[in-house]
Amino acid sequence: MNNTNTERYRNLRFSIRKCGEDEIEIRHAIADGYIRGLIRVFFIGLFCVSTTINANYARYPFYFEIKTIKNDLIWSFNPDKILKQAYMEDLEFITNPEMIKKYNLTETPISYDEFKKNYLQKRKIERFRAYFHFIWIPCLFILLCLPRARGIRVNRKKRIIYARLIDGKYSVAFVPKKGDPLGGVTYSCCGIYPFGWGEYFSLSVAIYDKYNNRDTLHNIGVYPSVNQTQTQEIVDAVRAYLTEEEPEFLQHIGNRYKVWGGRLRIACCNAFAIPIPFRRKKAEREIDAAIKQWNRQTIEKKQNYFNDIKQAQSIINQEHAEKGLDNRPW
Repeated sequence: MNNTNTERYRNLRFSIRKCGEDEIEIRHAIADGYIRGLIRVFFIGLFCVSTTINANYARYPFYFEIKTIKNDLIWSFNPDKILKQAYMEDLEFITNPEMIKKYNLTETPISYDEFKKNYLQKRKIERFRAYFHFIWIPCLFILLCLPRARGIRVNRKKRIIYARLIDGKYSVAFVPKKGDPLGGVTYSCCGIYPFGWGEYFSLSVAIYDKYNNRDTLHNIGVYPSVNQTQTQEIVDAVRAYLTEEEPEFLQHIGNRYKVWGGRLRIACCNAFAIPIPFRRKKAEREIDAAIKQWNRQTIEKKQNYFNDIKQAQSIINQEHAEKGLDNRPW
């Protein structure tokens, strides 16, 4: 195997991972890396702005915000830290003969408990905000470590391509026994890719789900892209996975997506993502139900299903060819 193939297969580690002996998963581009990366870039921008502003006063970033949070927590959980000193200063002032004479004070000293009660009644906003901090801070952490969206899965044993949807259901496409193994879906190697500038793309895959009677569109491949041919390489890998016993690229991918490895942009958008457990039993139930329904179809209906998809794919391939784009036709 030459060095070019080795590099190409290693690049697939960023987009494809193993999910057992007979299944692989291809990660989402938009719902995963792009959204998380956009959120992180936004907060990095805020950090830079705060650093610049506070540097003029020799303070650390988010100085005033952190100070406000500390004060809110003190007012809510340890007000004595502030009020005891304030009470002593107030008591000293109103009992000082010189101050009484100078300002004609007639105020009678009150107990600390009464003093504290009066202050806390005026500090309801701070006490409310203190509890709110326990909500927005975890939410901020979740945003920065946005849970990784489940990608498309390819099961070569059951010969299906499926994906989990937002509502928890699964969209299932079937792999034909002959011809293009991707004949159960339509795909475009030039899918949506924010800030791609016409040079980088995601792999857009449409699943025509006969079981749930709905069509779903998925943009897959790591974001940001490893290279300009990433989508074509994913198409080649999936075809090899469905037609070869031991495709070479499997030797270079693991059970987890690669995140680190000298590619800072990929790490910035994909590192430290919160994992979401995969409910295998639920998935198996829905997949088995879809397969049973599929098996009840006549050979003619199955062939018509694949023919319709083939015709739609031919139109996509032709449109790409006219623009000089490689869509990896079968």
